[in-house]
Amino acid sequence: MKKRFFPRILSMLICLCLLPLAAQTESSTYIPLDSQAIHSEINLRLGLRADGFPGDVTGMKAWEEFLQKLSLKGALDTIDFGKPINRIYFNGGLYVNDVVRIPFIYDGYHSYRYLVSPAFRNESIHFQMHNFFQFMYKLYYYTDLPTQHIALLLYPEAAYYVWDSYYGSLHDALDSKETRTVSIESLRALCQQMNRYVTDDTYYDRVSFFFTCLLTDMSAAESVLVFLSSLEDYLDDLDPRMEGMTVSVEEGRMAFVLGGRTLYEEECGEDGSFAFTLALPGKEEQELTCVYRWEPSAGGALLLAELAVIQDGESLLSILVNIEGLPWNGDTQGTGRASLAIGGTGLEESFPPLDFVFQWKKDHAELPHCFNLDVDWLHPVTGKPALFLHYDAAVTETDHGVFVEKAYPQEDFFSLNEGSMAEYQERYLPTLALSLTPVVLEMPTAVLGDIIEFAVYTGLWESMGIPEILESPGVMELLELLGIAAPFQELGADQTED
Repeated sequence: MKKRFFPRILSMLICLCLLPLAAQTESSTYIPLDSQAIHSEINLRLGLRADGFPGDVTGMKAWEEFLQKLSLKGALDTIDFGKPINRIYFNGGLYVNDVVRIPFIYDGYHSYRYLVSPAFRNESIHFQMHNFFQFMYKLYYYTDLPTQHIALLLYPEAAYYVWDSYYGSLHDALDSKETRTVSIESLRALCQQMNRYVTDDTYYDRVSFFFTCLLTDMSAAESVLVFLSSLEDYLDDLDPRMEGMTVSVEEGRMAFVLGGRTLYEEECGEDGSFAFTLALPGKEEQELTCVYRWEPSAGGALLLAELAVIQDGESLLSILVNIEGLPWNGDTQGTGRASLAIGGTGLEESFPPLDFVFQWKKDHAELPHCFNLDVDWLHPVTGKPALFLHYDAAVTETDHGVFVEKAYPQEDFFSLNEGSMAEYQERYLPTLALSLTPVVLEMPTAVLGDIIEFAVYTGLWESMGIPEILESPGVMELLELLGIAAPFQELGADQTED
């Protein structure tokens, strides 16, 4: 159990560390000059509460002690953060006991990410995000870690791209302010347009690897892609009489009816509420349903979304998201709760529900203001806060001049092979080890042991050439001098026994 537990905990921590820098959506231009530029002085901490875990928490207390020492601080400049056209530039570092130990610069626009740090000889590491899902899926295949799911969290641009591609096409073709009929010819043209998202080489890799990572546990990616490439056949099944679609519009309500079946309907309230229901029949008595509801209130808005695949009355897949207490209408503070539940008989393994509680506050509704956010993950067994995130920022408006276009080398890290991996090791391993030393020296022995176990379990230990380094003259003596040799010696003893 321990060998499975610690890799998943470490994967979650890695995911949470990178998420604030990754949570942005795809951009087709690098500097949207017509948008507001925001400058934030941020402080981000991730932590663990040992008493929130069940059973023997000795190892967790070591992690709690270590994580208390770490924080991410720096200057974050953004344009349209979280919107389709955006830009982000971060200049800061990882702090240990409030002293910067690993400074770095993160520069991101379009599908390009660049990381510059003394840990990498102050050279830029390039990440082409179009290759990200394929890279993370390979890690899942070789390490048996849920890296394909982590990829979905770290690169939400892909989900936005898929949603915008299909929703944008449907909205442009079907949106209406009055009741009308869309001809079968127009619907066929719409299907042909959407088919190209999985048939044209330009789009296929991006969409296919997104669904591969999303549907790994159901082994359903291939069937979904086949379906999306033959939407005209699906249209014939839905409308065998070729009567076209009726778009019915009433005050605050819209519905799409095809072949006598209501596929989609939405309602908009005067108070800002919005809800829609989507129901798509499939073959073999299958049906895909999606329900979405947004309800604003003085105590915070409610967001409810549920996606389900049903066959013969049985739920093959169910994804339920429920968030209460979201900011609304000039709120300056609030508390809330969020949950994510994934289940269904079509999954290869079950997942415990994820429950979070959060509170947020800003001292002014308008800029400049100070913003604070605290999020706690509740352990499914104890129901107590077990992991937490704390974020605070001083936020002001800034000038677009902080964003400067730079020429970076374009060698993509996600295109690693044996040759480039060896080159990365030779170039960066010494400076990376030197940069990590102050961090490692602050680790309790139990934490260092868990990280070594994680590296061995995932294959990173061998692929980075660490066994050869430990066998080099004087290395173990140096580790003993630093007081961190014990976990490495225990590993060597275990391997000798094996």
